[in-house]
Amino acid sequence: GVTLTESGKAALRQAEHILQAVSELGHGADTARDSIRGKLVIATPNTTRHAFTEFIPAFQTRFPQVSLEILEAHSRLTYEWLLEGRADIGILHDPTLTRGIQRIPLFDEPLLLVSRSDLAPVPASAQWPFRSLAGLPLILPDEHHSIRAAVEAQAKRSRIKLRVVLQVQGGQLILDLVQQGHGHAILPATSVKLRGARDLLQLNEIVEPRLMRGRCLAIAEHRPDTRLLREARKLLRHYLGGRDY
Repeated sequence: GVTLTESGKAALRQAEHILQAVSELGHGADTARDSIRGKLVIATPNTTRHAFTEFIPAFQTRFPQVSLEILEAHSRLTYEWLLEGRADIGILHDPTLTRGIQRIPLFDEPLLLVSRSDLAPVPASAQWPFRSLAGLPLILPDEHHSIRAAVEAQAKRSRIKLRVVLQVQGGQLILDLVQQGHGHAILPATSVKLRGARDLLQLNEIVEPRLMRGRCLAIAEHRPDTRLLREARKLLRHYLGGRDY
């Protein structure tokens, strides 16, 4: 039942700075010889799984003396871990999670209409106007999810009411329900690729306007910017599709 006061939280952040500075001094000689040691914890959603299969061996080759830990988590949990110091680098989708976080853009990915192939409202090559979503039974995440927030915000701007028949947390469960014929989903192509069911599902581009979801690297602002963090950030941007930073 014991929790830190606001003053205690501030003191903890300062203590972390001091400990990190001491650690940096201790490894100064190794760093000068281009030998980086330590531990790096990265929190990421499961939609980046394909990129990490290439990133991990490249990282281990580049930093053989660094212990690497990968944690799979959704954006809100990743955000909490960054602020608490549980993770050093996070990959976020949610644009509302900004307090205390330095965000480094990677890329934007389009959100698509996902339907069971035999229940799709249009042919596979056709585009689907956003306003036409009003007539479809939709399976969407809860209101705190970045996709739901983007869809609801655009629906408000377009002055349409969405028909959400199911509210489900978890992209793979949403795809299960789409395959069973319970409704349509709005997801990035990477979610469907992970599912491995492209022959059972149809993806159509949403237009007028296109729906996009941003992906970024995130680091807590109070976290010292060490050489390991800088080098890892460059490598992540390379394998996750961003430019060098």
